[in-house]
Amino acid sequence: MNDMKPAAGKNYYSRVRFDLIEHIPDTAYRILEIGCGDGATAAEIKRKRPDVTIVGVELDPSAASNAAKVLDRVLVGSVEETLDEIGYDHFDVVLYGDVLEHLTDPWKVVTEHLGVLSKGGCMIASIPNIGYFKVIKMLKQGKWAYQDAGIMDRTHLRFFTRSTMIDLFQQAGMRVRVVGRIWGGNKVLRFFRQWLPARLSDRYVQQFILFAER
Repeated sequence: MNDMKPAAGKNYYSRVRFDLIEHIPDTAYRILEIGCGDGATAAEIKRKRPDVTIVGVELDPSAASNAAKVLDRVLVGSVEETLDEIGYDHFDVVLYGDVLEHLTDPWKVVTEHLGVLSKGGCMIASIPNIGYFKVIKMLKQGKWAYQDAGIMDRTHLRFFTRSTMIDLFQQAGMRVRVVGRIWGGNKVLRFFRQWLPARLSDRYVQQFILFAER
């Protein structure tokens, strides 16, 4: 199950999430990044658009310290602990890069963050797919084996399929669409996936990227 591990490895906190950045609207000027790491993604956003204001939330103090050199403001602590600290600022975008699956109650967090979205604002999230074919294969073997990273990361508290990811945002009253996929499998599977119906092709997706609007 090696391809259930992300490419991030030791660079988890310093990844630039180009797959999320590409979906940020050009009209967005205030961004809230949940799990901002050491600020690599924010730095890339600001490199292209220095006029954008970015506020980050980061649990790891060391990573947050690095992020503070790049972002306009960094809140140190868990997502739940910092909800009140965010205050009544209004953001055009809330980014969740591999975050929601680590939370005890992501449904509550998404609903509460809806309160800091500007009119017409959006949320962009990447979430691992528990319906990935290697996870299904593992279950058929009667196993549930955690790993140090990837879909079966031992720090994941919640698990989602494509439909339940969509439900996560719809329960907050948002309109949701899948805008990206991170594919797994070998080269042959990746070649033939384009002819598979959605129900089957979803099995070869490691992560979905979702775009949710108010």
